[in-house]
Amino acid sequence: MPFFAGRKLPMYLAVNGILFLFVAAMMTNGAFWNAGLLKSAALLLLANAIIVLIVGAVLIFPVILDSPADERKFGNLLARHTAISHEIRSAVLAGLRAETDALRQRAHIGRLTVITGAIFLMVAFGSATAVITRVLPSDSILADRSGPLLDSKITPENAWRFTGDQVSGALFLDIPELYHWYLSDFVNNTKAPAYTTFTFAFRAVLGWVSLVTMITLARSFRLRRRSAPAIRKPRKVPAQAAAAAASGLEVASRSMAE
Repeated sequence: MPFFAGRKLPMYLAVNGILFLFVAAMMTNGAFWNAGLLKSAALLLLANAIIVLIVGAVLIFPVILDSPADERKFGNLLARHTAISHEIRSAVLAGLRAETDALRQRAHIGRLTVITGAIFLMVAFGSATAVITRVLPSDSILADRSGPLLDSKITPENAWRFTGDQVSGALFLDIPELYHWYLSDFVNNTKAPAYTTFTFAFRAVLGWVSLVTMITLARSFRLRRRSAPAIRKPRKVPAQAAAAAASGLEVASRSMAE
């Protein structure tokens, strides 16, 4: 995939992020006065975030599934075979090292892409929530302790505070909810099933992003530790010493068997 190689994807994410934040800022400032245009912009932000997450998933899944051989163990295994020359062992381990480095780079780019997509999704969710409250003022997607609230009574600040509560709950395993650490007094209205499902999907995706980020970090650290030092040419063992070692091993095995 030449698009995923080099700096093309990070540059695309940077440019895309600037445009993404520009559209979100215009929506927040009320530049989109038309309801249809406002809904189209919210859907565009959501679609963009989903596309970035899919690209990140395409990059990350091979990293999770592939398992290159441990270079140290493979080098020790090759060193036991005296018929294999030093040059052949060096070439094999060099190819294995290049494959491991490529996989580690892919994990890094995939992790960066997934995290960027998650940030896009947070902004898109908050923007979509604010848009719904403006486009459907007579509906009720949020509720407080007293019950469901009309969307017309929910300000954009309330929508973003509710988004912050959902982000913290998804990333910190609902610990803020257990200790009642809230940014707002609002929860989703269960009588609005479409928005409730949308909130559940949002939190599920953020939880998945947190999980794959930790997995790829651990995988990159493990791949880095698998790199072997420079290969040294094996010293030739004299025939008498090799024969003595073989006979000693045979005697030891016989005594253990007895």
